[in-house]
Amino acid sequence: LLTSQNYEALVHSVLGHTAKRIEALLLQKRFNQLGGLLLEKDVRNMVNYTSNMTQRTVRDKFARLTQMATLLNLESPQEVLDYWGDESMMWRLTPFEVKRALKLRVEFRAVEVDGLDL
Repeated sequence: LLTSQNYEALVHSVLGHTAKRIEALLLQKRFNQLGGLLLEKDVRNMVNYTSNMTQRTVRDKFARLTQMATLLNLESPQEVLDYWGDESMMWRLTPFEVKRALKLRVEFRAVEVDGLDL
């Protein structure tokens, strides 16, 4: 029997697995700045659409994807330092994962990204 509690658990489990799968696929791609903007829009649309499916918040399921999209929208790799030390943002990505995401941008040189002190 699919009770409301079971439904909530099922939806959140599916969303969690879906977000992990999307993240794995994104790590195989390369992005320019326009691609980063489109990714951010798509992630925002996914969050908005799936939030109507459940009573509980789904933003936490997409937090890593949202942060990756934010990183792919930066003007330069050094701009991440403005966000990294900010106490208002709880990072779900490790420093290694932040650098890996930044390296997905075709305009960012790996040397610049590796030189960041996170």
